[in-house]
Amino acid sequence: MSELKQLVENYTSRNERSMSWVARKMDVSPQTLSSWWHRGTKRLPTPENLRSLAAVLGVPYRYVLEAALTDAGYLPESLVKVTEHESVRLTATDAAEADR
Repeated sequence: MSELKQLVENYTSRNERSMSWVARKMDVSPQTLSSWWHRGTKRLPTPENLRSLAAVLGVPYRYVLEAALTDAGYLPESLVKVTEHESVRLTATDAAEADR
């Protein structure tokens, strides 16, 4: 499953919002978001769109960027772990790096 899609789906289910609502808040069409997970992100979304998505979801830009890079195949596996109950949880490696 697309990492970006998982971030959005967790947000929308927790906050009782739709993908269309997220798209409107980002000032993009719902088709733009949909294309990211149906056709993949062979070309990365623009930095502006990723920043906008991060702002709407209330997560750091870094997490959205890492999800997009993972979806596009630039990262072998995402550093961002998305669970059902939380939007973003850092891996142990990330936490150790943050302490440096």
